[in-house]
Amino acid sequence: MIGINNTYRCISIVFSLLIGNAMYALQLDNNWILSDYMYVVSDNGDNDAEYKVIKSSRVTHNVQATTTDTYLSPIWKNNISGAEFVIDHKIILYGVNDIEHLIRFHNLQGHINSIEEMDGEPVIYILSLDGFNYIQIDSLCSIITNSGYCDIAEPNIIYLTDLSDIAPSQNPLYSKQWQLYNAADPRFDVNAEEAWKLSTGIGVKVAIIDNGFELNHPDLRDNFLEGYDCTNGKDGAKKGAYKIPQDSHGTQCAGVIGALDNKIGVLGIAPNCRIIPIRHSYSVKKTDENGNEEIKSVGSSTYSIKAIRKAYNSGADVISNSWSMHGITESTIYNRVIDEAISKGRNGLGCVVVFSTGNQSSSSINYPSNHPGTLSVGATDKYGRRASFSNYGERLDVVAPGEKIYTTQVIPFNSYTISSGTSFACPMVAGIAALILSIAPQLRWEDVYTIIRKTAYKLPTYTFNVLTNNGSWNSEIGYGLVDALAAVKETQRKYIQNKTFSSSTPEIIYGTSITVGNRVTSNTEFGNVTILPNSSVSLLATDVIRITNGFQARSGSNFSARITTDFDWIATNSAYTKSHIQYIQPNKQSPTQNTTIHTPIENRPTYIKEKDIMSIDPKEISSIKVWDITGNLLCASYSNDLYSELPDNTFYILVAVLNNGDIVTQKIYKL
Repeated sequence: MIGINNTYRCISIVFSLLIGNAMYALQLDNNWILSDYMYVVSDNGDNDAEYKVIKSSRVTHNVQATTTDTYLSPIWKNNISGAEFVIDHKIILYGVNDIEHLIRFHNLQGHINSIEEMDGEPVIYILSLDGFNYIQIDSLCSIITNSGYCDIAEPNIIYLTDLSDIAPSQNPLYSKQWQLYNAADPRFDVNAEEAWKLSTGIGVKVAIIDNGFELNHPDLRDNFLEGYDCTNGKDGAKKGAYKIPQDSHGTQCAGVIGALDNKIGVLGIAPNCRIIPIRHSYSVKKTDENGNEEIKSVGSSTYSIKAIRKAYNSGADVISNSWSMHGITESTIYNRVIDEAISKGRNGLGCVVVFSTGNQSSSSINYPSNHPGTLSVGATDKYGRRASFSNYGERLDVVAPGEKIYTTQVIPFNSYTISSGTSFACPMVAGIAALILSIAPQLRWEDVYTIIRKTAYKLPTYTFNVLTNNGSWNSEIGYGLVDALAAVKETQRKYIQNKTFSSSTPEIIYGTSITVGNRVTSNTEFGNVTILPNSSVSLLATDVIRITNGFQARSGSNFSARITTDFDWIATNSAYTKSHIQYIQPNKQSPTQNTTIHTPIENRPTYIKEKDIMSIDPKEISSIKVWDITGNLLCASYSNDLYSELPDNTFYILVAVLNNGDIVTQKIYKL
């Protein structure tokens, strides 16, 4: 009995250290319960990890791991999600100055089983140790962190979760995908069909960090790039493939993002993006305390950290993460690696890192979804309500469809399935980020986040009572339901500043609106826009062109700013005048002759009321002119009766000179 009491005492000490102010900053919430059992984790000889449970009364606190493939740890269980974690015999070292000196300083020479160095900077090492029990591993991390030989040391956490129920279905069709087109109420889908007219994700790479992938799925295989298995092939699978059919979550998430438009199954939100499958967890059969077999998904700190680094080092533009660590509130090393992805990814523009909030119906979202560098996604149902399982609260960004989602499945389960969870809302948002970056690859990661937040649809049954820089917010659904069309159109709003055009090759810039000047965004360095002699620049916008302070078209340059009608606004020596434009193409019958082609207006702007014309205070307007779309001048002066004098049901072009010298051009439609 004395031995048993000592065991419980030591377990309590290490648990207190983990949830307290441990120097390595691996923090847990208060929902973890220390069970009466311990794990014996071993390799059964054929690369299949085997987990067995024994009573802790059979183990004394000084039992030590003897090899890299066998170790003991107490089991902590989360009383909300049912997740479990154990500590193994590895420690993770981030930002090591000198690994050899570190090992000698802490007298680890005789305890090193292996040293693994992760790709990337700063250096991360994983030390596999013999002769340490879980308490000593925990203490060693604190000592090393304080030694100055590395920035941070944390124990490797093995994290086990139950697999979601799998509900196979018979080859669902696009008409079943309510998330893309909700026939019952189109307000509550993601507005995909119109968005695809503008972007399908061409040229964008999306890394999906998950468990196994069906690499030969006919709806996915042509979009898969080379994959990676960051579990070190623990169960024998390679390049992101699955080993057992239940290891299928990655396949399901991949279908939401990138299922091909090949008319044989479902359709992804970004069907022309490319997918990098990265496996960071795997499924195993585990024996519970009653001797029953169950399937568990097994992940670890080292697998996930390696996966995030592999994603951005492999050229991913977007990283989709339909996983979380419920009950673990923070890890300093995870934070550092996520920060790397948003600072180093995309050649310094930063990867878009998307995480699901979790499925515990909790009023707080799971880690790492609450990291400020991630885009945090909850789930909705087809009626525009927060899905009952979806976590919500502080740091929630947006919601996306996540209930009864038709998507791809591993082939042994009939290729398609219906699944629910924030796991399927997350890749929807990752796919919309791919649509955005396909149009505007120059955007920084925070620009993409801003677009997605600001364009989210304000679901009518919720009150958005918190105001932020990104608009109004609600604790249950964040900024609202993602809107692919609104996000893509907002992406096409171009802002040009701190730029000199000097090339002799003509440059055409397209957008729904274009703003040019020396301070038109907050994320770009202050600076004027200048077009040098012998350079040619054309701005083509469907709705608005704004030319503000700091713009200059030098004498000898060729500049035009065109609303997509049949005339331009030409800048010559800072004087702006109207000039008809002829679109010329060769006459097919008489190649030596030319034919004038007039381009029709295609993108009708939002209808506006009289008081909303140009969204400018009349007191700020110095002069205003109005033309019809054929180029006829209708009004040459501004008056309060201007709007009422214009004929109805017609497009107009307004050009206003403001008191500060800015020039604003806008296309309007009068009802």
